[in-house]
Amino acid sequence: MAVLKEVEIKQRISLGKKAEYNDSPNLYLAATVACTGYWQVNRLINGKRVRLNIGKYPELSSKDARRLAPVVYDALKDHDPKHLKSVCAMTSDPDRIRSFLYGETTSVKRVAPSFEGYAREWWKTTIEPSMLDPKTIRQKIQQLEDYAFPVIGPKPMNRINYEEIRRLIQPMWTREGKRGGENAGNETARRLLGIIREIFRVALNDRANTLVETNPTPTARDFPKYNKRPDHYRSLPYEDAHKFWNWLMDDSPATTVTKAATAMVMLLGKRQKEVRHFKWDFVDFEKLTITVPGEFDDPKSGRRVRFTKNGQTASTPIPTKLAAIMANIREITAANTYAFSLHPTNPLSENTISKCIEGFEWRDDNGRPLNAHGLRGTVAQWLEDVVQPREGVLKKLLLQHRLDDLELAYSVRPELRMPVEVERRKIMQRWEDYVTKGLV
Repeated sequence: MAVLKEVEIKQRISLGKKAEYNDSPNLYLAATVACTGYWQVNRLINGKRVRLNIGKYPELSSKDARRLAPVVYDALKDHDPKHLKSVCAMTSDPDRIRSFLYGETTSVKRVAPSFEGYAREWWKTTIEPSMLDPKTIRQKIQQLEDYAFPVIGPKPMNRINYEEIRRLIQPMWTREGKRGGENAGNETARRLLGIIREIFRVALNDRANTLVETNPTPTARDFPKYNKRPDHYRSLPYEDAHKFWNWLMDDSPATTVTKAATAMVMLLGKRQKEVRHFKWDFVDFEKLTITVPGEFDDPKSGRRVRFTKNGQTASTPIPTKLAAIMANIREITAANTYAFSLHPTNPLSENTISKCIEGFEWRDDNGRPLNAHGLRGTVAQWLEDVVQPREGVLKKLLLQHRLDDLELAYSVRPELRMPVEVERRKIMQRWEDYVTKGLV
């Protein structure tokens, strides 16, 4: 019997539908309407079906659940289910559960897997089949191969300590450098630290196999404060936004379609990937609203990848001038697959918007031109300084950042959605007026 893959487990849970999915003999994934999942062992006892929740996913990993299920199934014959549930809450180690229930001890000394072996398996089963951008998927294993595996790769998972990881990260953390190679700097260090932390988080849930009892990964606070230069976010001061707009509309040598794509980045704070793969199907011109999917089929990689950064469907109100610009562009590209591309089937090139923006005369203190992501920073700074949207929630919604559970529950519930949408629309219109007309 084929077991559920990690991506299948997450997809089934995310449906928000009450259902049971068979994973392995007598083990089921019980999904709920609250988008949570529980591992469940089922056994027929005296003609009655007994269902016992042995742990919540992902706190109880799929590997642990599969090792645990046969032990719990056998124990259901002679032990009270409530007692078994309490025992499973204390440990996911089958040997310890046998010891609790029967007084058995194992004479086999277990050996933890090496960091490299476990990390490669994690990448292959969790990251490679995920809907992350293909470039991000490659980067995760590449950074491990370049920096982590040569240093801590051969060591058993349960023997790696805080100080070893800190010494690995420290040299990169304290220099600017580049993203990769021998001169890798702070950005690579932060990414690598996050990958290692995630691997140990999974290993901690899989402790019956890894023997890991704590996550030894340092946090950012454990390293010297790093004053990064404004490289990734070379943001234009919002006071100069009107100058950029006038240049874009009147003096930029870019095509009309490229100008429209750049206008969307500027006025909506959109990420380049969303604009490049934007389709007219996403637009409701009557309601002046854009609704984009959380994922899409990428023709370049031949797989489904995330459309938004958090992989969630997102809606954005369209201010009036941008709506008029988009309506004009639709007359040119309506027959094409992608709204802002003149090619019948291919999306806009990765460098088109960037080259357009870099043509603006502005330069930062280090002589570097404005970049596309920096325009999101311009919008964000204006929101923070001028509008100050309530509690930061609207700022996150406008820029499509991930909301935490509390914000998600109380800010975008259906019964509260309308006031949020009205407020967002007013803010986006106010930003467009500021940029296009210089109105405060």
